[in-house]
Amino acid sequence: MTKLKDPPSYAEFKKWIKKQGIKTGDEFKKFYRTKLPPNYPKDPADFFTARGTWKGWGDFLGTGRLYRGWRPFKEARKFIRSLGLKSYNEWRSYRVSGKKPKDIP
Repeated sequence: MTKLKDPPSYAEFKKWIKKQGIKTGDEFKKFYRTKLPPNYPKDPADFFTARGTWKGWGDFLGTGRLYRGWRPFKEARKFIRSLGLKSYNEWRSYRVSGKKPKDIP
């Protein structure tokens, strides 16, 4: 993960997102490629999870929607371990490959 100079707090980023009118994860993905300030993280879920402040996309975007269809933790962990991934970068590549089941967070 790239170290950002003077990144916003979770609350500041959330306020900024609301001001931009972004209401979905897809809107955010399109928006961040061109209009995100340079000191704002492109992956807020990873960035704020690492800092213990992430509360989910529903909270971040202000929609209140939470996904409840996740596989139970032990089953998800067993599945992930069965992939034989050796690093976080391998996990990220897998995650964006389109092969990850929707019930794996």
